[in-house]
Amino acid sequence: MHYYVYILQSEINGRYYVGMTNDFERRLEEHNSGRVKSTAPYKPWVVKRIEKYADLCSATKRERFIKAKHSRRIIEEIVADNNGPVAQLDSVSASEAEGCEFEPRRAHYCQKKKSWVGSRRSPDDINYK
Repeated sequence: MHYYVYILQSEINGRYYVGMTNDFERRLEEHNSGRVKSTAPYKPWVVKRIEKYADLCSATKRERFIKAKHSRRIIEEIVADNNGPVAQLDSVSASEAEGCEFEPRRAHYCQKKKSWVGSRRSPDDINYK
């Protein structure tokens, strides 16, 4: 199974959306039909870049890298880069992904409790100064 990291752009206001899926055609249709709450107000969406990865770990790392930048400039540089995985969709092989350690996010905001639940750090790691 392959995973895809994609960058969409709203035709309404130029906003970018970065996502990951294992079925890109289905996911794009969900975005453009309004079934995705966060993207519905900005549809229609056009594909600006799609990258194919051999495993979930590699795709998740790439998606997190892009999202962590919080930068339109960085996203536009990635979109403009024709030498990356978009130009060679099979550029990440299964052998390159071996030994990939992926720690899923455990902390999340619980609406019912109105607080953050879970943590990556142990209580000993927290500095209470």
